[in-house]
Amino acid sequence: MKLSTSRLVILLLSCLIFGFGIMKGQTAEASITTSGSTYTVTSGDDLFNLLTNNKNYWSSQNVPPTDLTIKVANTITLPGYDASLYSGLTNVKVDFQQHQFYAGNYVASRVLIPRTSSAQLTVANVNNTSNATTNQVTGVPNSAGTGTATAYLSTYYGMLFSSDFGLSAGTTSCAAQVTYDNVVYNMPNNLVYNQPLCTYFVPINFTGKNKIVTAVSGQQVGEIANLKVSSGTTEIIGGDGSSGLAGGMFYPYYNNLNQADFPIDVAKGATLTLTNKDARAPMFAFIGIANSVTINNQGTLNLNATSAQTTLLGSGTKGVTLNASAQANTNINTAGAAFSNDMGTTKFIGNFADQSRTVLSSATSVFKNSSAWKNNSSLNVTAGAKIAAYSGGTQTGGLTDSSSHYIPVTFNGGSMAQGFFKAKCSQYDGRLYRTRTGRLEV
Repeated sequence: MKLSTSRLVILLLSCLIFGFGIMKGQTAEASITTSGSTYTVTSGDDLFNLLTNNKNYWSSQNVPPTDLTIKVANTITLPGYDASLYSGLTNVKVDFQQHQFYAGNYVASRVLIPRTSSAQLTVANVNNTSNATTNQVTGVPNSAGTGTATAYLSTYYGMLFSSDFGLSAGTTSCAAQVTYDNVVYNMPNNLVYNQPLCTYFVPINFTGKNKIVTAVSGQQVGEIANLKVSSGTTEIIGGDGSSGLAGGMFYPYYNNLNQADFPIDVAKGATLTLTNKDARAPMFAFIGIANSVTINNQGTLNLNATSAQTTLLGSGTKGVTLNASAQANTNINTAGAAFSNDMGTTKFIGNFADQSRTVLSSATSVFKNSSAWKNNSSLNVTAGAKIAAYSGGTQTGGLTDSSSHYIPVTFNGGSMAQGFFKAKCSQYDGRLYRTRTGRLEV
């Protein structure tokens, strides 16, 4: 049957509309499929398109949903360039569904969060694991998902999201947040430019079960403005026993520039474990002269430093406040001094609530100072709080490295176990102990 010109035009238009899926002014993307507010991608290019609109996927006729979920269907390689987060995005979850991603460029391949953004972003179900000793890897998918390419296992600027880094941006707070949910990033060998946590001034949060492991890379594990665990269990390990972490395991860049407080928050029922294996770099390194750290622990907090040459807080730390809420478990275990004025910490304030349990243990001394701790330093122990402390240096037992380097302890009906063997900490029953001979004495 012969078709008229008008019918032929209609037929062609129908093929274009329904055969290629162009609807509502939307740009055709062969590897982006949609189901409600869930979008599934099979390539790094398409992931970046949804997050940055670099190829005009979104438009006034095709606006993103308020709550957008992006599922990554397979292993992908992120494009080798930086692009800014699309301003139309408000609440986005990128679910890698246990797939690994590679970086097309180890000093780029990131989505930049503007300092004016208030977007709530989640990176979920990542499984980036490798025992490789070199960063470059061949035969992985290219960013377009059309073939293979050479890419990188790690990136200098974090997992997918970073910030529009700059001096002016560095001194500005940000209402956005990046949450890591069920993320495994296990790169235990020496890889160049390996910083999985690098959001600068953008706050971060952890939910679910997370494990992040990096060794000596000439970089920190992260350059971040805070640490927050809202739920679940998060473990972060840095270093491999030699000196190599640049300055410290964590470098609070934003806090350094504006002399802001660095908060560490652990919610009730959540667990945060930080282990620094570097030979010389502290767990947190500050370069300013007026930075401070506030730890609010309502769950379980474990801080471990394995080298006698390191402390938890590096130079420039004005003061540390540790608030242990009711039912909180705080375990600080270091080979060197946990808190040392030699590294710049000028005061320590500990507030231990009823029913909190705290273990302060060091192979040398918990508190090391050139004199008595000043500037209103104190340990405030409330009725029902339990504290066990052990220093194993020349002044075995107790809290400090010398009897003249005391830190004030205020008991409001509480009690402390001071100076007994670490192996006995778990057996502490709340009474006050002191020992000089290795025996427990009431």
